[in-house]
Amino acid sequence: MNQAPDNDILIKVAQMYYEENLTQQRISQRLNMSRSLVSKLLIKAKKSGIVEIVIHSEPTHPFKEIEDKLQKVLKLKYVRIVDNSESPQKNNVSVEAGIYLASKLPHCRNVIISAGRTTREIAKYFVSTTSFSNVTFLPVSGGVGEIQWDIDSNMICAQMAQKCGGRYKQIHAPIIVDSIEAKEILLEQSFIKDILQQSAKADMAVVGIGKEFQKEKMIQTYLMDKKEDYFENEETIMGDFCYNYFDKDGNIVDCRWNRQLIGLSLEQIRNIPEVVCIAEEPEKGENLYIAAKNKMITSMNIDIRVARVILKAYSRDLFH
Repeated sequence: MNQAPDNDILIKVAQMYYEENLTQQRISQRLNMSRSLVSKLLIKAKKSGIVEIVIHSEPTHPFKEIEDKLQKVLKLKYVRIVDNSESPQKNNVSVEAGIYLASKLPHCRNVIISAGRTTREIAKYFVSTTSFSNVTFLPVSGGVGEIQWDIDSNMICAQMAQKCGGRYKQIHAPIIVDSIEAKEILLEQSFIKDILQQSAKADMAVVGIGKEFQKEKMIQTYLMDKKEDYFENEETIMGDFCYNYFDKDGNIVDCRWNRQLIGLSLEQIRNIPEVVCIAEEPEKGENLYIAAKNKMITSMNIDIRVARVILKAYSRDLFH
């Protein structure tokens, strides 16, 4: 067997070893190959992502029942709940999100990352013993600049690439521009257009979500012309998802901010195969519930307090 093994033989050997519990010696006899080749195929199956080994450090995961319920009622691919209060010196939500992301990277070529404190924490705690040189990290929107460079999507993509030996690209444009005409001109520039097109075709997105809309407390106020109103129909805004402002039904709100945003739209994000949302603050629970039931996300890594807010919102809708 001189040529590189294809996926079929890798899957066959992995199934015999991990599912049928056959020894490597027995597999070698059945498949008429050396035991050392069986061992090499099992190693390759793990490196290629065909086999994923998850170690559960806790004897019984305390939130398994809630995870299963949220996954079922919201039709999600994956839900992981942790208790951040157990280890205040370390963000358990972000650590778990990083572990999940690492398990998915073997299957990805392009991963988009949103700006924000939550995704910054994922980059901070992310650890990988495997190099993912085939993965490119891409921003979901333009930058917030020097105001809070540490939570800028461009910066977080660079940190993630450095942590796992991947690549990254940056959008050299502000997150918001002064007019629709300026946006149209920028989006025709190849150095922005090409990256956003690549981001829209990503395999996975790792994102945060905004709290209840409070214009006076937003970082965005530092990026806008103070004389202009960027938030018409303000009373309908619930919050933002990747800086797209949405209403109670998960629809994009017609306002100047959304029209002049440099970044992926809600519809583009919905089309990404897996969108993992990370949230640790209970104040984000209501908006995360809206995002989940309106198919903005497919997966979530959250704190138990956020999970309880989501379940409360679900029960409210169920009986009205």
